[in-house]
Amino acid sequence: MIAEFSARRVAGNIGALLSASVVARGLSAVTLILTARKLGPELFGPYAASLSVTRIAAVIFALGLDTWLLRSGGLDKARLQSRVTAALIIEVVVGVFWLLGVAAVVPWFNHDSFPTQIVVLCAASVLFEELVNSVASAFKAALKNGVTLLVLAGSQALLLAVTLLIIWRGGETAVLFLWGRVGATAVSALVGFVILHFLVGYRLQLSEIKRALRETRSFGASVALGNLSRQADVTIVATWLGKTAAGLYAPAITLTSTLFLVPSALYGVMLPILGQAYEKNVETVRQVSRWLLRGTLMLGGVSSLIMWFAAKPLVALLYGADYVVSGEILQILGLILVFRFVSFGVAAILAAVRWQAKRVWVQAIAVILNIGLNIAVVQRGGLTAVAWVYVFTELFLMVGYLFWVRRWQQTQTLSAPVP
Repeated sequence: MIAEFSARRVAGNIGALLSASVVARGLSAVTLILTARKLGPELFGPYAASLSVTRIAAVIFALGLDTWLLRSGGLDKARLQSRVTAALIIEVVVGVFWLLGVAAVVPWFNHDSFPTQIVVLCAASVLFEELVNSVASAFKAALKNGVTLLVLAGSQALLLAVTLLIIWRGGETAVLFLWGRVGATAVSALVGFVILHFLVGYRLQLSEIKRALRETRSFGASVALGNLSRQADVTIVATWLGKTAAGLYAPAITLTSTLFLVPSALYGVMLPILGQAYEKNVETVRQVSRWLLRGTLMLGGVSSLIMWFAAKPLVALLYGADYVVSGEILQILGLILVFRFVSFGVAAILAAVRWQAKRVWVQAIAVILNIGLNIAVVQRGGLTAVAWVYVFTELFLMVGYLFWVRRWQQTQTLSAPVP
């Protein structure tokens, strides 16, 4: 196995990125938990639903640029600078127009579950969050994951501090909490840009902007479909069952998403490394993929088992008596972990070997199934049925990804020279 894939190097980067993910996701979860406890299910519902729908729509300006940057691992400094600059310019320019568009269309929303001011503030915070994520992706691509920890954890720590200040001052409205969120994420994005300037640098090259717009289509489609599969259920619950139901379902989603941090960290490290190996030695990718799949299956199985027994007491401890239903939902959603672990590992392989478009087809079918089944069962089966649809969707994604990785491995076997 080539030097770039030494166990020490991979473990070191996974450890650094996992630390960043653990701290950032942990702080983010604490912020949402405190907000939910303070507002209660009825007031927290519109907050969570609006955040969900704006995150779905964010792909219009984010375009999958984060994943595109991750695939830039191994590039020389000048080319990496050009790609980072191109990605940030696109996100800022398109993002401003996107925010104006959200403000224009939001009056057509259901005002009970999606109040205009709350949706617009959520959209502004999501824009700044995406810029912070792009800065972090640039450091991931450069394998500077210690700095990634600083950027991601620092951003969430500032948001938590602002949230605590609002609670201490007696804030009791979702709008006030969202103004704090917008301010904290804006400051974090600005600081991230400054750090990126000194540690990586910027280099404007118009050809890279054109390249980004051309090459990110499949990544953008993948991100859009992924957001839909993760966020659509909250939006559907808010639309069909009301804001209080959304306020009960959202905490289970928050905790489930927090538990995705380990496979997400694995993906963030393995994609740039596998992408670099694909350019140099395809056999290395095949070797790494085998142990990657075995490891993710084992970790995911253990995580799902633990969550099945811990879900109800965990929600009772963190959210309180008003959110008992959320614990029952979390117990079901915990089953997703085994599928998500494997899916993240397989997704890194598909992106690295330039089979991202195959992944998009699987995601598209999964999203259609997810939305269709949710609409069909939400009023009859309630929150429990929606949770089981999420589990089924993740199982479908895992099987679909594994199918395409297996096909890629077969093509490599067929094309290998006969000794």
